[in-house]
Order: sequence, then structure tokens, then C-alpha cells
Amino acid sequence: MIKQILITAVFVASSLGAALPANALTTAEAMAAEIALREAIKLGDYAKIFLLVKPNAEDGDAPSQYLLGRLYMQGKGVKQDYTRAAYWFQQSAAQGYAPAQKYLSAICSRKPKFCQ
Repeated sequence: MIKQILITAVFVASSLGAALPANALTTAEAMAAEIALREAIKLGDYAKIFLLVKPNAEDGDAPSQYLLGRLYMQGKGVKQDYTRAAYWFQQSAAQGYAPAQKYLSAICSRKPKFCQ
């Protein structure tokens, strides 16, 4: 599970610049954000990963939303919260992001009270 979160974080890091609106960050800022995220991934610093990915998730980036869902689901870097996990999976799944659809289905079938 932890390895999958880190793999997702690497994917998010690699697409960070492309996922941002054109006017959101300068190229230098996007590169600095990607470097910071890669360093947090290397260190296993889930709290920092959360802080770095959350703005993209809030801006509608499906992989970032999925990653936040995973962090909330497993309580990595944040307090475990299935309701927030389901919320972020729903946001990502609504955009057709297949991994989020899979986890949303799993969380809602096992813990339906969090998906209402």
C-alpha cells in the first residue's frame, strides 16, 4: 500500500507542471514544486506530500485528488478520514480517473456510511 502511494505521488510529481493552469505558476515555480515533491517522496514525508499535492487536487487535477484520497484512507500524513477519502475519490472518479473509480467502489462497498 505505501509503495502504491509513493508510485502515485511520483506520477503526480511528473505531471505537476502539466496539471497546473497556465497562469498558476511560472515554469521555475512548477519545477521547484516538482523537486520538493520528489524529495518528500524520497523521504517518505507524507505530510509534506499532502501539502504539496492538495492545491492541485483543489484545482481539479484527478491524479492529485486520487492521491489525497489514498492519503486520507490510510492516514498517511493526515488523520485517517474515510469521509474525506471518499470525497476525493469521488472528485477524481467523476473525471474518469480509473484508479479513483476502483478505490471509490471499494470504500463505498466496505464502508457505505462514508459515501453518502
